Amino acid sequence: MGFGILTGLALNDMDQYTGTQPVADNHAFDVNRLLAYLDRFVPGFAGPLSVEQFKGGQSNPTYKLVTPAAAYVMRSKPAPAARLLPWPMPSSASTG
Repeated sequence: MGFGILTGLALNDMDQYTGTQPVADNHAFDVNRLLAYLDRFVPGFAGPLSVEQFKGGQSNPTYKLVTPAAAYVMRSKPAPAARLLPWPMPSSASTG
C-alpha cells in the first residue's frame, strides 16, 4: 500500500498536523507587545522576533517564537480568554 495507518489517518495525511504555519487570523496577537514583554522579563532575550503557529492543537494554540539566537514555544488559551498581560505590568501582578 505504501503508507501506514495511525489512529485512522494515513501517515501522508499527518502533514496537516506537523510543523508550523503562519499565525491564523483568529489566533493573531500583538507581536510588538509580546516582544516588549519578553525583552523585559526573559533573561538574555533579544529580538527581532518572528512568530509561527504550530499546526494542530487548536484548543490551546501553540506558537514557535524565533530570534536570531534562540527559539521558544508559547502556548495560550484560545480567544477571547487569551490576553497579553497589561503593560506596564502592575507591581503586584504574578508571573506564575
